[in-house]
Amino acid sequence: SNFRPMSVPAWNINFIRNSYIKFRKKSGPNFKKIYIERDNLDLSNNENLEKFKKRRAIINSDEVKEFLISKGFKVIKPEKYNFRDQISLYNNAKIIFGLFGAAMYLIALCKKNTNIIEVRPKKASNEFKRISKFCKLKHYQINLKPIIDPGVYTQQGLLNCSIKDIELILRKIK
Repeated sequence: SNFRPMSVPAWNINFIRNSYIKFRKKSGPNFKKIYIERDNLDLSNNENLEKFKKRRAIINSDEVKEFLISKGFKVIKPEKYNFRDQISLYNNAKIIFGLFGAAMYLIALCKKNTNIIEVRPKKASNEFKRISKFCKLKHYQINLKPIIDPGVYTQQGLLNCSIKDIELILRKIK
């Protein structure tokens, strides 16, 4: 079946912010620019891409990661941090770059005016943009057509993210 997330109600975002931001560590991780990295699929063999069409991934993630590191981004995997450190990571960041998905939900813990850069399949929901609006964050989207049609799985897709698209947004932020 084609799962589409329901809209997160404002009370839920308020609850998360009011309940958890106070638990951030004063001495927790403090990176101004973070790239939320997802587990990489082995997409090195382009002949097998069809079997991954129902997954969500940036197929040129190594290139994107290298570029972002050159711009001062710290690559993080939220699941490698305890929850209090995750709160600190998101709350201390000035720019967060990430692929549409569950780890982006934690943008609800960001400070006002944090810049969010979301890479997403064109037909995915706008839930994270909505969270950004509610939390008064500056939200930028890189909307991409999957290289292989994921069919009814519109939240999914193998995405080729242009470095030029990222550069354009980073220039707007400065």
